[in-house]
Formats: sequence, structure tokens, C-alpha cells
Amino acid sequence: MRIKNICIVGGGSAGWMTAATLTKMLPDMNVTLIESKNIGTVGVGESTLTYINRFLKLIGLKDEDWMSYCNATYKTSIKFTDFAGKGRSYHYPFGIRDMSDAGGIADWYYWKLLDPKIDNYSFAEYYHPVITMSDQNKMTSNEDGRVRAFDFYNATAYHMDATLFGQYLKKKICLPNGLNYIADDVVKVNQNEDGSIKSLSTEDNGFLEADLFVDCTGFKSLLLSKTFNVPFVSIEDYIPNNYAWATKIPYKDPETQIVNYTKCTAIENGWIWEIPLWSRMGSGYVFSDKFISSEDALEEFKRNLLKKGYENVEDL
Repeated sequence: MRIKNICIVGGGSAGWMTAATLTKMLPDMNVTLIESKNIGTVGVGESTLTYINRFLKLIGLKDEDWMSYCNATYKTSIKFTDFAGKGRSYHYPFGIRDMSDAGGIADWYYWKLLDPKIDNYSFAEYYHPVITMSDQNKMTSNEDGRVRAFDFYNATAYHMDATLFGQYLKKKICLPNGLNYIADDVVKVNQNEDGSIKSLSTEDNGFLEADLFVDCTGFKSLLLSKTFNVPFVSIEDYIPNNYAWATKIPYKDPETQIVNYTKCTAIENGWIWEIPLWSRMGSGYVFSDKFISSEDALEEFKRNLLKKGYENVEDL
């Protein structure tokens, strides 16, 4: 079967990134995206990994094109606090380790054997030059190569407003590349005799037919789960956390609060993230309902935000 028409069901980050890729890489394809008028996006996925650079390069986006629109900041690491014990922190930096010294990785182990005060934090500090920059809240493109083993492209990701990023892709990539955009609700999925999808019945735009349908409806899983009965595969045996509270907090002192790493802090029944965007802080509390109720988790979240110095959290 030759595919000429593709229909993406659902917007959000997944939908708009799919649409941007298809309209950029397959300019002769007829691509449609239908997005619900009534269902909003989750809007908490604001911290990326370096893999996103492959996508940005694929569609030809440069940092100066989109970052200011999406209130984005650079991210070079994830800092974990209180995970390995109260008061202890360590970084999980991006990029490769600087192994240029003759001793290689053995140096740090010898150092740790000789000095019992050496902790997990020192490993990243010893082998990743980016940690020195992170601790001082500095950043460099390193075009002159003065920082050893620091490749900006492979060692840098982003904090961003995911909703604005989707809108940027829509306005600057997808629509100019010829995407057929429909704001409507799917009321029925019509199938062929063999079970494949024939068309979508919509509330205001009648039938939508395509050769290929892409499900970007998130947890609703309109096509995969509700149409094809693909089961949801739980990983709770590996990751018990299954709920999250999320909020957006105005800055009190952006000069110190905007850092180039994501903060993760372990608390009573889960962990808190802090993601510094240019315009505000994104924060949330991930927890398991097997150990604490949603209401009690919210109170824990508020108490710990107050400990961190945030204000006016009672209305969360």
C-alpha cells in the first residue's frame, strides 16, 4: 500500500513534533493533524535530555530561532539531593567524561580509597568539566575548545515551556510546510473489515480518511487502546511513583534561581523537581499513592516548597 495521506490524532508535544518531522522530511505527503477543542495538554514535560538535539537538527532549528519564544534555558546536568542520604548531593552530567589524564578512571578510585571524605559528588566534579560551570552558573559554547571534553551539542539539553514549544512548531514549521490543521473532536473511529482504521468521525468536520493514522492522544490512547485494545503495560514493579502534583512558581531572585541544571530533591514519600525556565520556575512532586494520599502529598509538597524559600504556596 502506498501512503499518501497521514493523519495525526492529538496535539501536545508528541503531535506537533511528529507533524514537524513529517512535513519537513516528507514534503510531498498530505499530513493532517486533528486536535481536540476541549482537551488541554498536560504541560509539565519541561526538562529535556540531549536526544532532543537530534530532533532540532533534523528539522533545522537553531537555538536562536526558538529558545526565547519558549522561555527556554540551557541544561547540562541533573542534580540529585538527599537521594543518597540527607544532606548529600550528586550530579548526573551530560556529555562524555574527560579521560585525557594518564590515570584514566582509576585516578578517582585511588583518590577515594585514600580519602574517606570523597563522596559521589566528586566523581562528576573530577571527570566532567561541565560541573565546574554548573556550580558557578556559567555556560560556554566552547567554540575555541578551551574546556576539555566539553562538546556543546552532545552535552547540552534544555528546560522549556513544552506548550509554547508545540505552538512554535505549529506556527513556524508545520503550517508553513503545508500541514492541514483541524481543531475538532473525534467522536468515533471507523474500521475496515480487517480491523484497520478507515476513517474518523468528527464533531464538526465530518469524516477524515487517511492511509496512516498516528496516535498522539497521550493517556487517552484513542486509537491504540480504545480502538485496537492494546493493553497498558505498567512498570510499577520498577517505578512505584504513579502520581504527581505540578505547579508554576514566580521567581523571587532569578539571578540565583535560574541554573543550568534540573534540581531533584528526595522528600518523605517521593521527590520534587525544579525546572528553571526564563520566565518562571516549574516544580512538581512525584509520589506513590500506595504510601500517601493525594491530599497529604499536596501538604508535603507545600511544606517543602516553603523550606526551599518559595512564597505564596498555600493556594496551590
